[in-house]
Amino acid sequence: MDLTQVEFQLKKLSEEISRDHLAGMLQKHKTLQETTEAVTHEILDKHGRDLTIIFTDMKDFTKKSSEGNLVQMMAMLEEHDGILIPIIEQHGGTVIKKIGDALMASFEHPAHAVLAGTEIQRALQRHNQRFPDEAKKIQVRIGVNCGKVVVKDGDLYGDTVNLASRVEGLARAEQIFITDSVYQFIDINQIPCIKLPPQKVKGLEKEVQIYEVQY
Repeated sequence: MDLTQVEFQLKKLSEEISRDHLAGMLQKHKTLQETTEAVTHEILDKHGRDLTIIFTDMKDFTKKSSEGNLVQMMAMLEEHDGILIPIIEQHGGTVIKKIGDALMASFEHPAHAVLAGTEIQRALQRHNQRFPDEAKKIQVRIGVNCGKVVVKDGDLYGDTVNLASRVEGLARAEQIFITDSVYQFIDINQIPCIKLPPQKVKGLEKEVQIYEVQY
């Protein structure tokens, strides 16, 4: 065997080793992924709670913050909280956390969360009628999802929470978007909804069925 044939055989062997290594790594990744999914399901089964998650976010708050002064923005947040939080609590909800102008709350039943959302929007519309200046109006978008979540140190974790946040991000000011899992629990005679085209949501391969709540 001459030098050229030796080089050819070494190259072929190297390619085979490389393919085997890649296949092994892909299998290892698949196994780890399956293990992670199994552990996630086990955690949710043993430690998860069925809750409904609502996210709200104020329209153009960043823009208003840059154009206004700190005192005005703090006053607006006080007004925002003074409207939203009592309504959430009246409907049996618990405020989990606030991040600036965004708010996250949980409810035991999907219908209670949606009813709180509709009351929030109506209350804000009444509030905004007092202010012809758009800069003083408080307008929020709302997203609602329900399912298993993990409760830890006063916070909530899991795909249910993530999807609720993503759904809120799809809505525009004064809209309430809910997932199909929430829709299944509500009385459409009491809470009419419009079925929207399935939406692409970041982090999910499948599109998500969304409904817009009418109020």
